[in-house]
Amino acid sequence: MHAHLALLATTFTWDPFVRGVLILALFIVLLPGSVYLVLSTDVGARLGFLLMAAGLTGMLSLLAFLWMPLSSTADIGRPNSWHPLEVVTGDYASQITIKGAATLPVNDLKSAKPPTVALKTKHWYWPFQTCNDNAWHKIDPSLINDPESASDTILANTTGALVKPALTSPFSATTDYVYIDGYQKGQNSGCLFAISRHKVYLPLARGAHYVVLRVLPALPVLNLGGAPPAPQPDFSKPYTYIVMERNLGSVRQPQALLAISMGLTFLVICYVLHTREKEEDARKASEGGGGDDGGGSGASPKPDREPVGAGV
Repeated sequence: MHAHLALLATTFTWDPFVRGVLILALFIVLLPGSVYLVLSTDVGARLGFLLMAAGLTGMLSLLAFLWMPLSSTADIGRPNSWHPLEVVTGDYASQITIKGAATLPVNDLKSAKPPTVALKTKHWYWPFQTCNDNAWHKIDPSLINDPESASDTILANTTGALVKPALTSPFSATTDYVYIDGYQKGQNSGCLFAISRHKVYLPLARGAHYVVLRVLPALPVLNLGGAPPAPQPDFSKPYTYIVMERNLGSVRQPQALLAISMGLTFLVICYVLHTREKEEDARKASEGGGGDDGGGSGASPKPDREPVGAGV
């Protein structure tokens, strides 16, 4: 008995499960339910339901379209993140298996372009500018903390999870290595143009965004008490490269699916209402044009009336 109660307690929680169900039920009863109650008393249950459903789906579709470009704090969708692909120690060119990252000029890293800079704000009368770039760039040291944090989960296995053989790290702790630099490619690949500083990408043609970080083993540190000194790289050891790809996530995917589904439902309901109105007009026309005079005017014949005073 206690085991069943414990299972129910872990499955059905007050916050957010039960409270979420109650909020949704109250929303359906108070908002669409009240509108349907008013419409059903005026135009009937079936037509009232169609009108209420058309208004609700149209409103949800419009809100979802507005929700996509605007920032939201709703915890839905997957946020963008760095996805580690491979760890290479030693000769990078002969061991790398990621085709998009194999073009990194490891033997001539000075040929890589400098860090990318933010687009400039253009004049209002001509805000367009090019933004497509698929070359290797050195990562700005002030922006390298994000990929380094994702790299630590693999190089030092900070999460303790099982990793693929391609991600086997020669280190066991974050103090065993030192980051040297990093390079990225494809940050603006597939960019058609930019309107001032806002980039416009070709749908489904955006290339992968790769980052390659270089690390070296850290020199042993003699602890003499006090704060330990900053670790120093051992340049006599081979470099270790970690290749990562930017996962764009699905932050706006739920809004897009809601907008499309509610928009299609709205169109279907509008078509049903339009068909019903045409059938109603045809029925009224057939009932109003059924006279015996054969005039074809469509007007119903007037009944004969007795002259005034005939019954006196």
